[in-house]
Amino acid sequence: MVEPGRTKQYDLRSVLLYGGRALAITLPAWWVKQFNLKPGDKLEVRVARDGSLILAPPAGFREDRMEIEINGKNKNYNYLVKEIMAAYTVGFKKIRVANTDRAVLRRLKKLLETVVLGLSVLDESDNTATFYSITDLHSIGFMEALKQEFKVANRMLKLSIEGLADRKGDVLETVVETDTVVDKLYLYIARILTSTLLGEKRLEELGLVSYAEIPILYLSAKSIERVADHAVIIASNGSKLIADGRKISEELLDVLGEAADYFSRTGRALVYNGPPGDQDLFRAPEELMGLEGLSLEEARILDSTRRIIRYSLDIAESVVELNIIRKALGMD
Repeated sequence: MVEPGRTKQYDLRSVLLYGGRALAITLPAWWVKQFNLKPGDKLEVRVARDGSLILAPPAGFREDRMEIEINGKNKNYNYLVKEIMAAYTVGFKKIRVANTDRAVLRRLKKLLETVVLGLSVLDESDNTATFYSITDLHSIGFMEALKQEFKVANRMLKLSIEGLADRKGDVLETVVETDTVVDKLYLYIARILTSTLLGEKRLEELGLVSYAEIPILYLSAKSIERVADHAVIIASNGSKLIADGRKISEELLDVLGEAADYFSRTGRALVYNGPPGDQDLFRAPEELMGLEGLSLEEARILDSTRRIIRYSLDIAESVVELNIIRKALGMD
């Protein structure tokens, strides 16, 4: 974490001879002041896989994540939602939303307590609501959360196909209702990864070997979340077809099944460390083109099917990139 207002995040320091034998370097004065360090205090020294040393104050020195106040007056509601979610992801434990009307606050409370894991309003007045993040980042391990996100999204996609093929409206409704589970897991994953970049969690706690893995895994988690969103679009449009007594094109249903199988393969390779030489990961189904006479609902399902294939390709690329990072560190 860099002192507010500082633009220089690194400098060169000379290695000094200490006590006649040991080598040492001095600590930046601003960093010492920020953590109120004194002679005799202990610091954590971590050795990265590439040989770099990472110096960090122990957990006891780190201040609780900051409080933040967000002025919601005259702000677009959707922007306000994203602003609060971003504050949660960065790691703020107390998010106070002020200067907005009671109806907006009630709407925010209902939405965010539903879709964000461990975010609850514990203090409110006529024009303020304070969200507290009561999530323990140790309660669910990073890889466990990523596996669960994939597992739920994969099930949603399969259920959407089952509901369409068997004309089961209740199954399709289950897909729509399950989407909030994936949303919660995705935001939790983003929070863990961001906390690690901020130095609040150790890399090894996540089961990772390099900080280079973090942006790749973040984008992969986002791709999984987007696949779940498209499962909802498929289910919602399928429900309309069933309600109107119409059927989905068999050809479209087949390619949707192929897309779901491809997502399952790439997602499993990601969360269960698939073999680096698995070139089948890039044997994606061909996107269905040129279908005629599609209804509006079928066209939307087709569009979501194409997007699922593309997000799955992104995940396949992530698997290769993660394996190359491990190979570069001599872990192949």
